[in-house]
Amino acid sequence: MPPERAPAVNKGAAPDKRDPRYPNPYVSFSKITRVEEVDLDNDGIAEALVEGIGTFRSVSQDIPLLGFVSRTRLPFENPIFAVFKRVKGGDWDLLLAGHLPLRCRQTDDPAKCDELFAFYTIPFRFDDRRQVAVQIVHAGEPRVLETRIYRLDAGRLTETFGIALPKSSVEVAFGPDGVSRRIAVDTFINKELPPRYRSFTLSTTYIFGERKFRILSESIEPEWNDREDLGLSYWGLVHQSTFTGDLARLQER
Repeated sequence: MPPERAPAVNKGAAPDKRDPRYPNPYVSFSKITRVEEVDLDNDGIAEALVEGIGTFRSVSQDIPLLGFVSRTRLPFENPIFAVFKRVKGGDWDLLLAGHLPLRCRQTDDPAKCDELFAFYTIPFRFDDRRQVAVQIVHAGEPRVLETRIYRLDAGRLTETFGIALPKSSVEVAFGPDGVSRRIAVDTFINKELPPRYRSFTLSTTYIFGERKFRILSESIEPEWNDREDLGLSYWGLVHQSTFTGDLARLQER
């Protein structure tokens, strides 16, 4: 007896089997690789950070996008990540959409693929709720490190902190104490001088309070400051009349 014929398969089509979780009109997953469910707005209902393989059918204009070429050229069965909020009826509302056409593996050329460096929530010390932190390293030379932090307000994610600079000149880290940024600053055009005479590393620490980031401190790294008598301060921000009171109130809270 001849073997049973296999049904015709359209290799360019998305698989029929979809993950039943997180039903919504915008995106569907064929594979979910990571899920983080946490209450972002303290309403007693957990939101979901989801990463996997899937397809975006459409994206509303008020939804922030990361890694998209355009809203009309949507990804098709690619690595994607998204933030959802549960709505009545068991469905999920899309809050943030991210697309990575390629993921860096050990054998990939870093200059030709994007990489999702971080995608999780952060509980800042002086804030009453968690925020969503995303870091993407974009392909190309130089590679661009994009850092975005979002807070959920009135049912929508709004950006509270963002920076995108070449990875070779910036280092951004975030944790409960806030956001720290180290950036290499060139001060002279004459590149023949040794680096210690033409550039320095500026270290900035941001804290989050009252829904906005503020500069807590800013200084020059010691290795670029031989005399150790240089310092930078943003007097208009850090030393404004209400800053000390706001910080004390946040610490008491």
